[in-house]
Amino acid sequence: MAKVNDGVIKALENEGSRPENTANKQNKTTRVPIGTARGRQEVNGKEPGFHYVWINDYNIDEAQDQGFEFVTHTVKVGTRRIGVGKREDGSMAVWMPVGAGVTGYLMRIPQEFYDEDMKKYHKTVVDATEDGIRRQSVNNGLQGTVEIARKPQSE
Repeated sequence: MAKVNDGVIKALENEGSRPENTANKQNKTTRVPIGTARGRQEVNGKEPGFHYVWINDYNIDEAQDQGFEFVTHTVKVGTRRIGVGKREDGSMAVWMPVGAGVTGYLMRIPQEFYDEDMKKYHKTVVDATEDGIRRQSVNNGLQGTVEIARKPQSE
């Protein structure tokens, strides 16, 4: 019994000088506090210069026509690392089941294309919708004004 106590005493005496145990630590660049909500489909490991989005399997052809490409490098999705897997046609892509028998594929488009598309979308769809809201409020005999504010888009 004296040997066990001697070992404990020596360990306590050397506690300040012993090396830090780093065997279980991961090389993380950011710390996520306990209790922080994280999206199941949130993607970390994106390459700069691209806009990433999950596309359901039934929208793949349309997305490719718009300029999206499959992500083929390993990324972290939510709290787990997702690798690249084979699609039914044999090509490689990052994918995961998203529910109801649907598969979501991680796709990306150059950021400049995405910004250009969003600019066009705001000029056509969003502006037309806002104009319709303003017209409808006047046609329904409502009094007052309708103000719709949004952050200015960078040029």
